[in-house]
Amino acid sequence: MKRLVAPSELKRVERAIRASGLHGVSDRQIADRLDLSGNTVRPRRVELVNAGMVCQKLAGDGTPAVERSGGRTAAGLWVHIDFATQDERTRRAEDSIIRHRMGTDERARCARWVLDNDLWAPGRDNPPPAVLQQAVTMLYWRRQAGGDA
Repeated sequence: MKRLVAPSELKRVERAIRASGLHGVSDRQIADRLDLSGNTVRPRRVELVNAGMVCQKLAGDGTPAVERSGGRTAAGLWVHIDFATQDERTRRAEDSIIRHRMGTDERARCARWVLDNDLWAPGRDNPPPAVLQQAVTMLYWRRQAGGDA
């Protein structure tokens, strides 16, 4: 059963992203600033992305901008559409089109194809498209651990 969301949580997350301006903000930073759980922040941010109010911040080379943390994971940065560059707005629109046309199974098949053809590995300069990035990364680490083939 889906939990009903207090509109105030969604508004608070949207205000926090807007307040970050051009710099962008990660889910972890939003959770810390608002004293909310990451499990509360992430779904609200996804709702804002799906509504077209927020998009992923891009680095100068066109790849998703990230906040580096102590571990091996990097958190994506998010920017309010009012502060997004034209490239970020275009990327958001392209990702939205792909996401609506591709189901989860299709994204998983594409992720397998990317890895099977050695088109991506951590540390390379050619990240997969943002819409496939999570699927490819998760599958890569699962394979490294001896899981999904």
